[in-house]
Amino acid sequence: MAWFRYRTIRSQLTIGFIVLELAFTVCFSLLILETELREIHGRAERRIEQQVNLLAVMATDAIIDKEEHRLTPMAQALEASTSVHFVRLTDPHGLPLLPSTGHIESSPLTAAERRQLPAPGQTLDRSRIFQNDEGNREAIHAIREGDDLLGYAWVAENPSSEREEVGALVRITLLAGVLGALGCLLASALLARSITRPLHIVMNATRRLIRDPETKEGFPLQVAETNEAGELAQAFNLLVLSMAEQRSGLNDTLALLDSMLAHAPIGFAFLDRQGRFIRVNNFLATGMRIELTTFLGQTAGELFGASEAKMIESRLAAVFGGARAVDTLELQVTDGKGDARSWLVNLYPVKSGQQEIRWVGAVMIDTTERRRSEETLRRTEKLAAAGQLAASIAHEINNPLEAVTNLLFLLRTQVPRDSEAMRFTEMAQHELARVSEIAQQTLRFYRPSTSPSVANVAEILDSILTLHSGRIHTLRVDVLRRYRDHVDLYCLSGALRQVFANLITNALDALNGGGRLLVRAGRSHCWKTGSPGVRVVVADTGTGIPDEVRGRIFEPFFTTKLATGTGLGLWVTHDIMDKHKGSIEVRSRSHQAGADGSSTSGSGTNSSGTVFMLFFPDYGVAQPTVMAAEQSTAPVVSEQLA
Repeated sequence: MAWFRYRTIRSQLTIGFIVLELAFTVCFSLLILETELREIHGRAERRIEQQVNLLAVMATDAIIDKEEHRLTPMAQALEASTSVHFVRLTDPHGLPLLPSTGHIESSPLTAAERRQLPAPGQTLDRSRIFQNDEGNREAIHAIREGDDLLGYAWVAENPSSEREEVGALVRITLLAGVLGALGCLLASALLARSITRPLHIVMNATRRLIRDPETKEGFPLQVAETNEAGELAQAFNLLVLSMAEQRSGLNDTLALLDSMLAHAPIGFAFLDRQGRFIRVNNFLATGMRIELTTFLGQTAGELFGASEAKMIESRLAAVFGGARAVDTLELQVTDGKGDARSWLVNLYPVKSGQQEIRWVGAVMIDTTERRRSEETLRRTEKLAAAGQLAASIAHEINNPLEAVTNLLFLLRTQVPRDSEAMRFTEMAQHELARVSEIAQQTLRFYRPSTSPSVANVAEILDSILTLHSGRIHTLRVDVLRRYRDHVDLYCLSGALRQVFANLITNALDALNGGGRLLVRAGRSHCWKTGSPGVRVVVADTGTGIPDEVRGRIFEPFFTTKLATGTGLGLWVTHDIMDKHKGSIEVRSRSHQAGADGSSTSGSGTNSSGTVFMLFFPDYGVAQPTVMAAEQSTAPVVSEQLA
């Protein structure tokens, strides 16, 4: 049963008490029995000795008085005692003096009794006790009158009397042993309960903690005992309280680490010896465009390419083998959307308590944007070098062009010529003027103005269109110029030249198959603040801007022209507009060719194009900084053309 289980403290304590009680009872009982048996034997010998002496005295008087008839009543009175088996009176030769009646024995003496008779010449001075042929105690005493031997008195003990005494003694001893054992059992049960009850409470509490380390049920333990077991329970309460405090601190630390791991701006991953990802953070999953659950349990070969997986596996083997404590490599992988990503990976060992490398941690830094920036910077450097070279060439070309122009002037005014030569001379002068204008515009791009001044916006737009006249003619683009009077603006003319050049260049790129380009400039007011200024519109009927990229066109280094674009044009344009406290709005509609060659659009028509609307407030570059912050307007991107 549950109360008495083998190898429990209660059972061991109870068994120990019972064994100790049994050993003590047995030893004590044997000692008592031996002492009592010796006492019983002594009393029996003394009693039978007194009885035989009494019989001899009474028989002496009866024999001396010659009244043998008195012997029978005396013998019968003696043998009536429960301790007497029989009595006998014999003459000196051993012959019976009384007839055999009841317990009075008159049979001849047995061999054992004859051996007790004294030999001739010897006397029996005192009672003698011996074992008769039946194994019972028997006593003999001489009957004398002075020195004359009259006979012998015999008394045999009744063994049942002694056995009854011994039996009673044994029963009393056994009863005392049983009562002692029960007392010890009760004492052991009480003692065991005082010891095992706190231990049982501690054991149950330990099991609850094993099942649920966060449980608060039954704590602190309520123990009334004040012994060592009770102190153990109290110590257990302190231990649980300390563990709860440590667990709380550990949970706080783990929560802090998990928060850092989840929100860190770098990727974290942990891999096992099979190269499987066992933990990744959100930044890495988001950067790779792979679901967080997809990462777990997958190997590098299942997520990346074969070459990258082979490199990762070799580096992992080196770190697990202890050859390298920290290893660094750069990966070029494809993310979940098929885009190329670049990661700088640091591998380091994660050791267990036995200093065995259990996992390998990976700190992964996304270098995709950095590599793109580096590539863009390299392109920008090339463009800057090309621009500087173009400016140098334009400068060098402009000088001989002026000389040739002068020579043609002299040729036309001084040398005799016919009408045909005159026409050719005028054509050459016109073309040379056109080349000189292109060179002058190129020099203006290279040496932009650094201080604001009043400039004519229409002239700046015309100069940009002149610079792109060759491309406009090649693409067969119809240019519509709509300028109003008084479009002068206090501005950085070089910066405006760069803004208009970026917009017109993008428009011509969109008009690759021909179309119309509208350039409009005129006085206007800001639609939000009502401040006066100049509004410029650059619109084309090109392919338009797709919806998915329309919101990113002003981001630095974002471009859809993978071969020729830098992603800086519109970003620089937006920055220049901020410097002039102006605003820029974009509206666009795009269409894509269908399977049959037809074009489709969200509006159900085939028209497409883009409109950039710019507003420059008067003296925007001269306003205070506070006013500039209030009047700065972010670009607005509309879904479709109105």
